[in-house]
Amino acid sequence: MCDVADLSTQTLFPCDPIVYSTNEISFGFGAGGILYSISKYKNDIPKRFKNWFLNKVKNIDFELFPPGFLTGLSGIVFVLLELGEIELANWLMERCNKHQMLYEDYSLYYGASGVGLTNLKMYRLTKEEKYLSEALKIYKWLVKNAKHDKFGRIFWENGFSKKTTFYGLGYGAAGVSLFLLKLYEVVKNPNIKKIGEKAINDEILRSSVVFKGLRSFYNGKNYEPYLEVGTSGVLKVALRYNIKNKIFEELLNDLRRKYFVLSGYLFGITGIIDTLIDTVIYYERKDILKVLEQQIEGLINMHIFNPKSVCSFKDERIKQEKVLAVLGEGGIRITCDFGTGIAGVLRTLNRLLKNAQDELLLD
Repeated sequence: MCDVADLSTQTLFPCDPIVYSTNEISFGFGAGGILYSISKYKNDIPKRFKNWFLNKVKNIDFELFPPGFLTGLSGIVFVLLELGEIELANWLMERCNKHQMLYEDYSLYYGASGVGLTNLKMYRLTKEEKYLSEALKIYKWLVKNAKHDKFGRIFWENGFSKKTTFYGLGYGAAGVSLFLLKLYEVVKNPNIKKIGEKAINDEILRSSVVFKGLRSFYNGKNYEPYLEVGTSGVLKVALRYNIKNKIFEELLNDLRRKYFVLSGYLFGITGIIDTLIDTVIYYERKDILKVLEQQIEGLINMHIFNPKSVCSFKDERIKQEKVLAVLGEGGIRITCDFGTGIAGVLRTLNRLLKNAQDELLLD
């Protein structure tokens, strides 16, 4: 990734086109998540890249940046903490907590739950009660605004969801459930865990039977096995609640594939691998090790390539034969970002090698 960085560009690294309609330093699609992954792998970021990023942070236009994790301020706070910029992270988190859009969305990746999770990370690091207080405010808002369908199953709505009930780590009740679990681990209020447990169990019940022994999540057109929206994200939370039942196993079967169309963390094989790492760590499922081995082989064979091997790729910055890349969302371009590109792959494979807990979920 460092080989293709360009300080003169808006995004520093090649990123998914969504970066131009969100922001260039976001965790999900901008330079923030890329620097985060490099830091996790090398424990050292070139000073010129860090200075570029910090300058962007100090000049943030708060009217244009939402508070959410994937494309907004709270994800940038995660990056600042990884870079050791505690004071700047404090400054940004305070503005995030006062953001006028904070309560327009409930979700983990784009709304209040993700901001709540970041407040918990700040509290763990600084021990400042104000961050725990903000997380509790978000919890109370989530309880107040919870909805129930005709079956009594809990869910949340935002302006985007309208009449559709979303599912998964990024958009659905699973993401809210994760935040509630991490809040419970701090304050030990059983009511918080009770709501979170209901939310994830209800999310599991929204899955559909594909055929006997296999379940997935149907979006009206396709079955979704992925992390942001789909099976992988739901299971990531379910196993943290120690859910072990027939439906869990049927959903786990949805991830037992060697090949997936995309490589990415949010919608691709990398996010699947990340969840299976959790399954091995939490449940000591040695049968999953074979699946992981096959998926790593599938990722390498189908998605990872050297850009110089592509005759139409003429970027003169690629001088090393060992440079590796993946195509991003839709396979339309090489990307480095966390959500769709090589940064997410790097971080997940590094986690596999170290047998590490998922720090993004505050394990």
